[in-house]
Amino acid sequence: MDALNKAGLVQFTAMITDKGWINPNTGAAWKAAIAKILGDVAPDADVRTIDVDTAVRYFNNRNPGDLTPESLQTYAKRVKNAIANYVSYVDDPVKYRAPARTPSANGAKKPSQTAKSDITDVTVVEQLSPSPTPARMEPISLATEANLALPFPLRAGYLAQVVIPRDMTKAEAGRLCAFIQTLAVAE
Repeated sequence: MDALNKAGLVQFTAMITDKGWINPNTGAAWKAAIAKILGDVAPDADVRTIDVDTAVRYFNNRNPGDLTPESLQTYAKRVKNAIANYVSYVDDPVKYRAPARTPSANGAKKPSQTAKSDITDVTVVEQLSPSPTPARMEPISLATEANLALPFPLRAGYLAQVVIPRDMTKAEAGRLCAFIQTLAVAE
């Protein structure tokens, strides 16, 4: 598990669930979110370099309408929390503290205070080192000094993204509009 890759993340999630360090429902939710959102990420991809928000957009674009926007946000948070816990565990297994457990629906008791966590509310994963994007996940151009990345809710359950230069001219905007018109399917 010390490689900090997607395969290790899946093993880690199974391990802390099996050992009772997290609520079984939480473990199952993390596993499901990882499987859906990171489905196209290579097993050997370094989890510290995965852009979860981009992976969520890819999932939603491939499966429009499968999940509501609220569910997509929940899945993203679960994946980010799983990654943050995994990185924390690998960095220092002795000092690692699993997220605080809450009783499951079947009435399971909370573990001792030693399982209390300071990282249960982690929602952002810092990219620690640059790395090429894993196979099958083409990078989406993000906003830079020269570009604007503009999300556009095209229809319910489908978020399109347009990346344009910050200094786009009216002529370029007209060409872009004409191009997008050619993509439409006849009604």
